[in-house]
Parts: sequence; structure tokens; C-alpha cells
Amino acid sequence: MERVKKIKSLIVVYLALIVFLLLCVAATPLFIRHGLAIGGRLIIEEEYLESALIVAILALSCMIVIAYRRTLEAYRRAVARAGEDKSQLASRLTEAFSYIGSVNIGLKEIQSIVCGFDHYPQTRKEFKHFLHELTTKIMTDTGAAWVVVRIIDPRSGRTIKGYTAQGSGSAAPTTTIGNRAIIEGRLATGVRTFVVHQKDPDLLTVCILPAIPLSEEQTVIMTAAAREIEMAFMLYRAGRQNRQPPQGDRMQKNPNVEHRTSNAQHRTRHSADL
Repeated sequence: MERVKKIKSLIVVYLALIVFLLLCVAATPLFIRHGLAIGGRLIIEEEYLESALIVAILALSCMIVIAYRRTLEAYRRAVARAGEDKSQLASRLTEAFSYIGSVNIGLKEIQSIVCGFDHYPQTRKEFKHFLHELTTKIMTDTGAAWVVVRIIDPRSGRTIKGYTAQGSGSAAPTTTIGNRAIIEGRLATGVRTFVVHQKDPDLLTVCILPAIPLSEEQTVIMTAAAREIEMAFMLYRAGRQNRQPPQGDRMQKNPNVEHRTSNAQHRTRHSADL
């Protein structure tokens, strides 16, 4: 908007100068009625003086026109650059919205798998089915031939839970990467790892894929999938621990233990009487 105002002001100034110069050309014969004497000897005739002034005024007009055109061309280039910058910004915004949309779609697809269950997996069979559905979705979205899921104890390096999914006509390698290498953050040839990083983890969840190129959207989806697996396992483990009865209840529910305890107490009382 400011540049448009400057261009309009420049046009007004240019037109005003042109009108002023035209008036000067028209009024020159009125101001010059006699020749001009220089040094008392050289006399410039009236016609020559008028012609010289008119030429000078026209030359000044040409200079003003050239300056006006250069300034106007500079403004045009600036407007063109602004238009290109606007187009690039619009293109980048479109790409950003497309990226956000694709990521949201991928996250919704993963969430749909989790929400497809009436509850989080509570048994070993349900958790295995959950892993099967999620790893199948991962292979479909990424084009991976196989997926390995591991839940590791970071203190001992032991695998708490493991699952391997492979597509039809393909087989997962028997050895991909060691647990200690995953814990220490080392890389392995031929595989890509997606690890859920926690500040003080009691467990470490990792998804292992073949070393295939992945887009940023697929990388975000893989990280979200690993987090979903870890959350489901934590809830599954907590529910299993809550379902186990206390030690005292198991002893009371065992009639043999109760009978042996009663006999021992009877023998103790009998010995005391003797």
C-alpha cells in the first residue's frame, strides 16, 4: 500500500513538472523580446536565445522522463518480487498444511486401531492381537517387509516382550540389533530403529524396520506407533498385576494348606498338654 502511494505521488510530480516546462516553453518568447548582449560586443539574437532555452527545457524534460521511467521500473521489479515472495509463501503454507493433514491422517489411523478395541488388552492373547493389528498397519503405511517390536528392561538388557510381523513372501532376519546396542543408542547396518525415550524408564520400547527410506510423515507415525505399543503394554502389565490375588488370599483358598495348618496346630497343642 505504501509503494502504491509513492508511485501515485511520483506520477503527480512528473505531470506537474511537464506542465510547468510546457508553460516555460510557451512563455519564452514573451520574456525574451530583444537579443542578449555579452561583454558589450557579442549579441545573441532573440531567435537563437529562444531556441536555446527551448532546447534546454526539452532536455530537462527528457531527463525527468528517464528518471521517472527508471523509478517506475524499480517499483515494478519490487512489486514483481513481492508477488514471487507471496507465491512462495503460499506454496510453503500449502505444503505445511498438506504435511500436517497427512500426519493427522496417519495418527488417526493408528488411533483407530487402538480405539477399535472395547478396552486395552488385558490378557496375553489380546495383547498379541493388538500387536498384530498395529504392526500390520505399520507395514502397510511404510511398505516394510517386516517389523520387530521389542520391550526391553533397560537395567538388565533383557527382552520383556517381543513380537515379529512379516509380510507374505518375506521373512524377518533372525538377528537385527542387540538390546545393549539399542539401550546405548548405537546404530546397526540394514535396520532402522524407533525408540520411545523416557526420562527414567522402567522399560524401553523399540520398533525395528528394514533400512528403507521413510518420509517425515512416516517417521512421525512410527514414533507414535511405538508410544501406543508402550502405553498398551504398561496398561496390560498393570491390569495383570491387579488381577493377581494377594498371597494371604491364595493360602486361604487352598484347602490343603488350611488342613495342614490345622493339623500342625493340633499337634502343637497335644505336645503342650503332654
